[in-house]
Amino acid sequence: MDGRDIVQVGPSRTVRPPRLIGALMFAEFINNTTMPADLKRFVTRFEVNPLVVVLAIAAIYVVLGTAMEELSMVLLTMPVFSR
Repeated sequence: MDGRDIVQVGPSRTVRPPRLIGALMFAEFINNTTMPADLKRFVTRFEVNPLVVVLAIAAIYVVLGTAMEELSMVLLTMPVFSR
């Protein structure tokens, strides 16, 4: 391992802490607005099979995956989908 390896890896590692801090702030905002509970009430009102809900979440991840990388996508959607 020489200095060039560290220079190549460095930028990808320095982006993660601000991304995590932003995701934590977003999660706190989502929880304060009671959006997960509202979304749960909205979905349960339709009385659909749980498999349909899972397929809808998977479809949302496919669409988001075309524009975002995995870590950001999961960090932004977990506060909404986890409740």
